[in-house]
Amino acid sequence: MSSDKQPFPQPPKWADRFLEWFCRPDLLEEIQGDVYELFDARCQKIDIKAAKRQFVWDVLRSFRPSTTKNIFPIMLKNNVKIAFRQMNRQKFYTGINIVGLALGIACCLLIALYIKEELSYDQQHPNVENLYRVYREMNLPEFKGNNNAIPPVAPVAMVEEIPEVTQYARLNPYFGNAGTNLVRKISEQANKFEKGFVYADPSLFEMFHLPLLEGDLTTILAEPNTIVITQKIAQKYFPNQSAIGQTLVLNDDEANQSFRITGVAKDLPRQMHFQYDFFISMRTLADSEQIQWVANNYYGYVTVKEGTDMTVLNQKLQTLSDKYFIPAFKENQLDLNLGNGNFYRLRLQPVTDIHLYAQDFKTHLKENGDIRYVRLFAVIAFFIFVIALVNFVNLSTARSANRAKEVGVRKVLGSMKGQLVSQFLVESVMMSLIAFLIGSVIAYFFLPFFNQLSGKELTIPFMDWTFLPLFLLLSIGAGLVAGLYPSFYLSAFEPIKVLKGKLSRGAKSGWLRNGLVIGQFAISIGLIVATIVVYQQMQFIQNKKLGFEKDQVLLIQDTYVLDDKKTTFKKALQAIPEVKNASMSSYLPLEGGNRNSIVFYTNDDKAGQTQLAMQMWRVDEDYINTLGMNLVEGRNFEPTMATDSQAVILNQRAVEEFGLVDPIGKKVRSPFMETPITVIGVVEDFNFESLKGEIESLGLFLAESNSVISVKANGQNMENLITKVEGLWKTMAPNKPFRYSFLDDRFAKMYVTEDRAGKLFGTFSILAIFIACLGLFAMATFMTQQRTKEIGVRKVLGASTLNIVFQLSKNFLYLVLGGLIIAAPIAHYQMSRWLNNFEYGIELEWWVFGVAGILVLLIAFLTVGSQSLKAAMANPIKSLKVE
Repeated sequence: MSSDKQPFPQPPKWADRFLEWFCRPDLLEEIQGDVYELFDARCQKIDIKAAKRQFVWDVLRSFRPSTTKNIFPIMLKNNVKIAFRQMNRQKFYTGINIVGLALGIACCLLIALYIKEELSYDQQHPNVENLYRVYREMNLPEFKGNNNAIPPVAPVAMVEEIPEVTQYARLNPYFGNAGTNLVRKISEQANKFEKGFVYADPSLFEMFHLPLLEGDLTTILAEPNTIVITQKIAQKYFPNQSAIGQTLVLNDDEANQSFRITGVAKDLPRQMHFQYDFFISMRTLADSEQIQWVANNYYGYVTVKEGTDMTVLNQKLQTLSDKYFIPAFKENQLDLNLGNGNFYRLRLQPVTDIHLYAQDFKTHLKENGDIRYVRLFAVIAFFIFVIALVNFVNLSTARSANRAKEVGVRKVLGSMKGQLVSQFLVESVMMSLIAFLIGSVIAYFFLPFFNQLSGKELTIPFMDWTFLPLFLLLSIGAGLVAGLYPSFYLSAFEPIKVLKGKLSRGAKSGWLRNGLVIGQFAISIGLIVATIVVYQQMQFIQNKKLGFEKDQVLLIQDTYVLDDKKTTFKKALQAIPEVKNASMSSYLPLEGGNRNSIVFYTNDDKAGQTQLAMQMWRVDEDYINTLGMNLVEGRNFEPTMATDSQAVILNQRAVEEFGLVDPIGKKVRSPFMETPITVIGVVEDFNFESLKGEIESLGLFLAESNSVISVKANGQNMENLITKVEGLWKTMAPNKPFRYSFLDDRFAKMYVTEDRAGKLFGTFSILAIFIACLGLFAMATFMTQQRTKEIGVRKVLGASTLNIVFQLSKNFLYLVLGGLIIAAPIAHYQMSRWLNNFEYGIELEWWVFGVAGILVLLIAFLTVGSQSLKAAMANPIKSLKVE
């Protein structure tokens, strides 16, 4: 072989042996012609063998001991340069790869922030592993489930009689109007509405390590009518001055509700299972000193000794429960029916479990999370990230035809497989780093929207010292994982066959790509099914016949501040033309309304053998008509009838539970009431709690409950009605803020967790499908490249464009069906479990899975069809010339 250019200096003979071992002369002779065609005019003058020998000599020399330390930076630098050139040469594919991975990373980052927030609740307390909440565990015919409300004496008795329990603290957010109050400084007349009031023991601050900015931990809340406020409240009412010693007046009742400030605490961390700004001394409540074990209206916490055996402690709690509960119930003529699996006892729940592991508790001090949703979103994040990585792999392998000759030439010129693998991994890691950076920016800009959907206040911790190292570690790791298969796949091409236009490994790897795409389809179909089911259930809840009318009902809050003007205010409301009716009662058919459950039994049951735990609601004579309830038997209350003060209207469930055949005129009684109560009516069952539970027994009693007035509007002009009501309020309560809400909005808030989950499902489903479409685009690109000559032949033989598009796209039908077969049983099982959380829910129907499959199929065909149509419309002559 002649050359117009002098060959490179000859390396030692041992280098020749190295060359002959790795690159046989017959190989060079066989592909020499093909190699010449790949070089430009200048490169064709180089002695190929000499150039190759010099290349190998440079490689060998770089591994000398004296220069080994310099080889890796040089190799990395060269690999980075080549990677940038490659990405610049393939801008379109590189952009798709990076965008798909960046979107997946953005989704994962947002979900990771959500999960981190949920798992961090109550973790900030130094002694948190020994901090527990006290609750009642019940399994009796009339009482079942877990309840946070306990007798105020229970934590006290635990400390006194169980050595392992060292300290207690109690909260009472219910007494009077503790949860919400009107507030003013004693020197002012105008009131402000404030939330976050609770009666508390002073030990609460020590047990939960709530730091004080002002005040003495040993003396705060030690006296009645004292209060501790948080920093933001102190700044609001006493800016630039000390709040200690100042006085706040609640509900404009200066004589009875004036509270001296004895401490200012730091604002409570957001990640706590309770959030309060006003802590009123527990000693203010005479009720807190009672020793009655059947009154349950307090929350209790205890600290146990480190290393306590919880099994032994639970046994002692059972002994304590039997010691006090059984005599208390017998004293009140209540039969616990213990034995045969029935029990009634105190238990302990770790404080760290309250936020995520308390779904079976009816009441909470703050909106709780759900570990099931945390796990579900973790799985979604994993799937989305997998989809993004699969796209990366598919796009890399789909471009294998474009890079095969590059690999062949580099192998002929002496590149070893390890060098090629490192080169492709460097490219992968670089794209991953860029994708992580872009993904973080996307997450930053979409974080406000995500916070609105999730109800959180999340921030990306850019300034956290652990963020950057973790960011780099994850991005490099993702790049290595995503690039591992493509790098080995591309580096394994046989140079002779590649340079002759034969991709020997292309078809053999199709099963893996098809499997990955089937997995993408399965994930997408599963997310779509979940979105449809959650949406259907939310629509069912909103439209279900509840037994009362929740629309066009205005709720006027804090009407207790009207004092003796309450009745006048109600009558004035009823006189407004836009008002159908009005009722005064704090007992509303939604979570957050007043509740009072006590035991009743029929008057004929003298021994009280058939006891029923029944809700006892105090309402007025207009309650049933205002809320659109249906009386199925008997009559409504008549205030002019003196006997109605000892009457009750039962719901159908209570009648059934009591076993009353002709309930009107029958009597029921309670050990907590002196005289029996006469049944005068039966109201149709209505859902007064979440649809997650069944309807409970309920009795309506004619009595005053005056913190809320419900106004049923005729729907003509709601804005005009609100204006008139506010004007009437300011006339009767000039220094009191006017607050109102709507019953249907309050009802919707009962399902805010499920509603947020549905919206997040929908959002992530759209993103997952979009990212998956990038993978479909990769597959379409790969298939059309592999079948270019086939397309040309078909067109020459007369195939139509539509026929070719169908032939190229039909394989995706099988991939969608495969994804549907995998997704359907899994999605059916998971969504059936979710629907089981609701006592009243939709039926999971087969068409949901069909709709999800058809939707994904249409999206797939739209994605693939663009590439198929482009290939089908190409000039067949150019297709047949492809080498």
